[in-house]
Amino acid sequence: MWSLGVDFGTTATAAAVGIPGADPASVVLANGAPTMPSSVFAERGGALLAGDDADNFAADDWRAYEPTPKRCVDTDPILLGDNEFRPAQLIGAVICPVIADAVRHRNGQPPARLVLTHPVRWRQTHRDLLADALIAGSAESGGTGLPEPEFVSEPEAAAHWFARRNPPRPGDYVAVYDLGGGTFDTTVLRAQPDGGFEEVKSGGIEQLGGFDFDQALFTYLGERHIHPADPGLWMALSDPATEDPTALRQRRQLRQRAQLLKHRLTTLREFTLGLPGVREPVSVTLSEYETLIRGHVEDTITELSQTISDAGLEIDDISVIYRIGGAAITPVVRAALDELRRPVRQDEDHWKLVVALGAVTMPAERTENQKRARPKRSTTDLPPASDALAASDPTATARSLERLVAGADPELSSSAAVQLARMPLPDKLTARHDHAVTAALMGDYGLACSELEAVVRERTAALGARHPDTIGSRRLLAQFRMLSGESERAAGEFAELSKTYRSLNDPWALVCDYYHSQCDKSVSVDVDYLRRLHQAAAKLCTQYVEEFGPVSTETVSARLALVQLYELDEYRSTSAEEYRHLVEAMSIIRGAEHSDTLRLRLRLGVVLRSINDMEAGLSELRAVVAALTKSRGADDPDTLFARVQLAERSGLAYGAPASAADWTSILHDSKATLGPDHPATLYAAHAHAVWLADDKRYFEALTELEAVAAARTRVLGPRNLCTLHSRWQLAVVAGSTGNAARAAVELKRVLSDAKSFPAVALTLENGISMTGLAADLKTWWAKSSTLARRRYAVANGTAEERAASQRQTWLRP
Repeated sequence: MWSLGVDFGTTATAAAVGIPGADPASVVLANGAPTMPSSVFAERGGALLAGDDADNFAADDWRAYEPTPKRCVDTDPILLGDNEFRPAQLIGAVICPVIADAVRHRNGQPPARLVLTHPVRWRQTHRDLLADALIAGSAESGGTGLPEPEFVSEPEAAAHWFARRNPPRPGDYVAVYDLGGGTFDTTVLRAQPDGGFEEVKSGGIEQLGGFDFDQALFTYLGERHIHPADPGLWMALSDPATEDPTALRQRRQLRQRAQLLKHRLTTLREFTLGLPGVREPVSVTLSEYETLIRGHVEDTITELSQTISDAGLEIDDISVIYRIGGAAITPVVRAALDELRRPVRQDEDHWKLVVALGAVTMPAERTENQKRARPKRSTTDLPPASDALAASDPTATARSLERLVAGADPELSSSAAVQLARMPLPDKLTARHDHAVTAALMGDYGLACSELEAVVRERTAALGARHPDTIGSRRLLAQFRMLSGESERAAGEFAELSKTYRSLNDPWALVCDYYHSQCDKSVSVDVDYLRRLHQAAAKLCTQYVEEFGPVSTETVSARLALVQLYELDEYRSTSAEEYRHLVEAMSIIRGAEHSDTLRLRLRLGVVLRSINDMEAGLSELRAVVAALTKSRGADDPDTLFARVQLAERSGLAYGAPASAADWTSILHDSKATLGPDHPATLYAAHAHAVWLADDKRYFEALTELEAVAAARTRVLGPRNLCTLHSRWQLAVVAGSTGNAARAAVELKRVLSDAKSFPAVALTLENGISMTGLAADLKTWWAKSSTLARRRYAVANGTAEERAASQRQTWLRP
């Protein structure tokens, strides 16, 4: 049993190992040192190099090099060369090799505990990036099997390390002065009776650290020594836009000289070194160096004093100052802190390891256990940072590769097949999960359930049974079982899911409760049951917004559960408003053209059309179709589904007629690419038949529905929900043609086959009873002879008419 603490710094990353009964020790990394640079470099194919490798390749293309990825946590996407990356991918490329080195030293055995440190001012969304990074870089590091990470702030970890030898008294205030490579942080902590620390106040300067000291020396050496010797060379070296290979190589050499000078002047009063373009070596004194950085150091002292003041304290209230960070070793920093006349502690032997050592020795009860009911972004959506296929949208990537595999070009097909096989497991599972969703939309619940069963198995093995992605796949699997007629089995699964979600205080528990009530005949619910559920969900959503903020994956997930309950309760106007917020948030989190964002926009468009906001709804649907067509092609199943939704919502019943050419194009693309009996083709053909009925072309609609019902019976089965929907629609259209006898026969058959769906069968029986079908079929058909009349009733009719209309369209997908 061993523990691992990882300190991901702005310019350097370190790790420490803890073993029961022994002192903690640093991890010797691949470069032979206890720390490695936190830099990353993107190769042309998209693979990420980190640390010394990144520094060594930087001169090849400075555009593809990021020396301080920790400063990029609020930038998404990050452009390196010609490739785009998410912050977690860059972080994963740095920390996962460090973890891999530690695991190799322990004979491949993963740690029992993994503690990750973070700046004290990082929000929950930033801390989530560290957890996401473990998945993003797991393929490179062998990170599978790692424990759920624990978190601790950098100043608290450092204070814990110092307090092991000289513990402060309970109630004492301590200050942490952390001058690292890229940032400066100040924190006031109060010692607790249990040996821990409570944060009182924090501050700092975001863009100040040893990196800035390097830059000051770089400029000084250039202006003082290189410019007099070769003005043209200094002009090239100081021009950030230069692309001259020689100048880039010499600039890198000068930066390395500046860093070396900084380190040597921490122990020497003078140092001599050679510079590019200068014949004779030059000498720089400690006094010259201190003059260059004194203003920066004074700024840090001012900020520390301000933080103490903001905590409501005087400098004399501070019992001790802990000095940490690689740049804090600078002599002028020591002198400036001494002027505060408070005790100062530092670890001379472990300047760059204090935080990692403190993290690995921190008791588990004092770390921040991960409280992510839902991750900021699904971790399976993050491809490994080292993989050339790194992409932000695994589903879109997989679909594009699948199209190339099926294409006519043998070379492209072979290459795409190799790339598809090389996709990381988390990405494959995300794409497979989404494929199951698409299959279910088209009515192929058998395929959807089969795919999700495999996804649940593999996600359970890779991520654990309680991981949010695993639970999400289990929930959809239960829903598709319910839709496939396995009500009893689905009821048990919903009951288990409800318990799991409830333990996480997740609103999806309420959705599972509702579906359980629909599956289990023994569950009795009253008319206000659903309303009570969405009221409870709304309260939980308010808590999520307060805890995680309105733009976070936790809140998005909670609101998705709420909006599903709203839709079940026919709160369409409220649903539309919720979808607008969801689309906006997901666009910020994932990007405007990410598959998840487009799915939400598609649903928003449909809901807007249902509340008669015609133009806004069509605008959303057109945007989704355009985005999917651009990224995946017009004949992709998801694109075809969106095109059908657009054409369907442009039908006569909605007051904005779609053209026959739209339907001809959709059906042609679907049949040509997927085949005439593919569920997507049958979905489009069914929608086209409904469009014909809207146009009062009943006999054409009847002919097409007969073909669709027969094909769905053959492909999906007679008791498939979509098959039943086509058969129900066939009866409706038959009645509209005046053939009441055929309508009655079809309805009786549908009712018999719908017994597998308790809620559906009950609704159908009540609908037939309420409409007086048995007594006077012709009268019933006259009341509601077209889909347009029924849809009009939903929007404008009396409560009774709306109820009857909704029962009549109970199977609408």
